Amino acid sequence: MMLKSMTGFGSAVHETDKFTIKAEIKTLNSRNFDFKSKLPPKYFSKEIDIQSIIENSVVRGKTDFLLQIKYNDPYQNIRNINKDIADAYFSEISSLFDKWQQPKDQAARIVFTFPDVFSNEPAENGIDEEEWEETLRCLRNAISKLDNYRLIEGKKLENQIIEYINKLVELKGKITQLAKERITNITEKLRQRISEVSQLLNSDRLEQEIIYYVEKLDITEEIDRLEAHLSYFREVMMNEENSGRKLTFISQEIGREINTIGSKANDHGIQKIVVEMKEELEKIKQQLANIL
Repeated sequence: MMLKSMTGFGSAVHETDKFTIKAEIKTLNSRNFDFKSKLPPKYFSKEIDIQSIIENSVVRGKTDFLLQIKYNDPYQNIRNINKDIADAYFSEISSLFDKWQQPKDQAARIVFTFPDVFSNEPAENGIDEEEWEETLRCLRNAISKLDNYRLIEGKKLENQIIEYINKLVELKGKITQLAKERITNITEKLRQRISEVSQLLNSDRLEQEIIYYVEKLDITEEIDRLEAHLSYFREVMMNEENSGRKLTFISQEIGREINTIGSKANDHGIQKIVVEMKEELEKIKQQLANIL
């Protein structure tokens, strides 16, 4: 599976002998599916259907959708006219013109300046089947182009994330080596400590001292868990679809292990590497913010 970016754009235009349809979809990163649309008035009743189709593909992200239809018959492009309202305006304006003894040739033009003369309600015959089917084809074409765009962008992000993960694995290896050397150093210090207090403490107390220092400073389990998290991150990234949220959760677990190693290490060399690891992990989190 390839990672997919939440950022994308898709546009399609379909032409018939009756009309031209244009569909555009733009997506940006967002925690959830946030949909906004601009539709011709007669398509308002279809908004939920359109949203559902887009959401099935987009899944997550701030999504803006634009649908435009231009009819080859110019009269089809005119909004519906409220004839009763227009007649009422014309009658009143004509009466005033008669009263003022003015020619009525401008009355019709004035009528159409009133916004309530026009209606945003769908035409009585609504959307015919041919137009709706062509609209759906255009919509799905735009979705396909959007999906390709998101895959291309996702591949770029994937390559960057792989680079950062490989760096974390490399740094983890350095910590593993330093941790082995550190155990030797800790053991030597414990021996010195034991020799200093051996005459003051009984054998049980000495054993408690050794266990205390070993448990306090040992980072073997943290290194093992970090290695497991890094391996799982790669597995999910390569094999699961729409894995952005899951990868974010795994990256949080990786961060916890890195922080614990840094706090327990008590070693300058390891702590320097921990700082580097935090930098690489932050880069990963920034990229994951835009992964579906």
